[in-house]
Amino acid sequence: MTAKSGSLPVYAILLAGGEGRRYSSGKNLKQFVKTKGKPLFLWALETYLKMPEVQKIAIVFPEKEHEHIKFLKKIPPERIDILFAKEDRHASIAYALGTFPKKGLVVIQDGISPLTKAPLIRETLLSAKKYGAATAFIPAIYRVFTRKENFIEKVLERQELGYTVSPQAFRIAVLQKALDAGKKAHVKDRAMVDLVRRIGKKVALVASNPENIKLTYPHDALTIEALLRKN
Repeated sequence: MTAKSGSLPVYAILLAGGEGRRYSSGKNLKQFVKTKGKPLFLWALETYLKMPEVQKIAIVFPEKEHEHIKFLKKIPPERIDILFAKEDRHASIAYALGTFPKKGLVVIQDGISPLTKAPLIRETLLSAKKYGAATAFIPAIYRVFTRKENFIEKVLERQELGYTVSPQAFRIAVLQKALDAGKKAHVKDRAMVDLVRRIGKKVALVASNPENIKLTYPHDALTIEALLRKN
């Protein structure tokens, strides 16, 4: 899927602007925690930089984190745009999306998911091209239930459940329509795939390697570092 082949152009949004309320590691936000000598977001970014079909990558940073931009100085400016995060995730994605042309595919990647691989990204993009929207996912491995206070209310069927992971990919027009509808309906703090479903579009699923995890809690850092060393 490259521009030379005449297919849809591909763009990427790397989200590294979150505050990480569930994670605490001194003064560092989790996307800037160093793993094997590099901040976490850089592992994800380097994967996309090695994909020639990705024409431009918009990187969303917290405005106060200027010092981390130094890691990007050697990257050709035609490959990346450095943007500062808006008031929430939806607004940041909408801002980044607005820097791209209105036709093509866009892939969204969490900067705290350094183990996402290029073959999975390409497969997710192909599904998005065909269906309009797609997400990588990991099937649920634990018994999941709903609860009310401190009691189980309903046990759910595990084979019908899964976890969304990076990447998620969309036709740009589909994602823009979903963001506009979500803003108009005052929908906040929902996944992009949920916004897309709300406008009546199906979201295709692409199975991911279970090692494609993100840094959520402090103990995840040890797992991620071990997996990066193995790979």
